[in-house]
Amino acid sequence: MKADVTTPDGLGSADARPAGLRGMQARRRKRILDAADELFARQAYADVQMDDLAQRAKVAKPTIYRYFASKEELFLETIAGVLTGVQEKLEGLAAANEDPSAVLEDAIVVLMEAFGRCAAALNALEGTDPSLGSRGRRTMRQRISALRGVVAGIVERGAAAGRFAPLDAEIAAIVILGAARLGAVRIDASRRRAGASAIADMLIHGLGARPDAVVASADPSLRKWAKR
Repeated sequence: MKADVTTPDGLGSADARPAGLRGMQARRRKRILDAADELFARQAYADVQMDDLAQRAKVAKPTIYRYFASKEELFLETIAGVLTGVQEKLEGLAAANEDPSAVLEDAIVVLMEAFGRCAAALNALEGTDPSLGSRGRRTMRQRISALRGVVAGIVERGAAAGRFAPLDAEIAAIVILGAARLGAVRIDASRRRAGASAIADMLIHGLGARPDAVVASADPSLRKWAKR
């Protein structure tokens, strides 16, 4: 994520460079953020240890605290970069003059990839991770609320075009984010596009049998999405 986008509580994107940091300091700070991104991608917030982070970033542990006051601050800036990127991708999809069904499928792929990449973001999805302080929980709620708003807009445009049923777009967005979250956990990364297509089809058409529907279960490969 390269754009310097302001985030809730004044957090910028993960690549944003604070004023006054140049040269070696800026590179060292970026190494710390990159290491945090890798660890938070694989582990829940509470499981990430600052000693491991320092080792991966090739800096002394006290050095981390010169750039970030706490583990929570580092987590929030790291996740801010991820979720800012997701929001910008979703906004780009929403602005495109494309078929609403295709836009929804692409949006689900974006969400699944992001949620699949970051275990910490999954645990903090609705700001419920007890390891985070009040500022962290508030920031995560604001972040996810912003994503829901963009997805709700996609649903509203699809309904206005006559492609989706006229329903509560906010509730639909909650369902879509929930499906993307679960899909990121249960569907193998190599099958995310197929999984997103199936999720979008179910959301748009429901589970009722349709004469013109392609029965996915007829394809044996599509029965292997879920991780065993």
